[in-house]
Amino acid sequence: VCTIHQVNADETTSPRGFIELLGAYKRGHLELDKNTKDIFESCFLCTACVEVCPNDLPTDMIIEQIRGEIAQKYGIAWYKRAFFFAT
Repeated sequence: VCTIHQVNADETTSPRGFIELLGAYKRGHLELDKNTKDIFESCFLCTACVEVCPNDLPTDMIIEQIRGEIAQKYGIAWYKRAFFFAT
């Protein structure tokens, strides 16, 4: 059901892949580099995976958490700042 995975059928861009990457990052086995940043930012946060997950994993919230760390490390893109701070 993942929109991104339907476009790019790579395990990394599946909800399971996102969770695996986050686990590796939290265990210190993966650096929060540009590639990892791009992967986590590719998720639309549409919650389709959350609705059908048999384990009730809050994948969207997990990705939002890592995006906070991405923002601290890399900053927020100008167009995102314009959108969120203009409302």
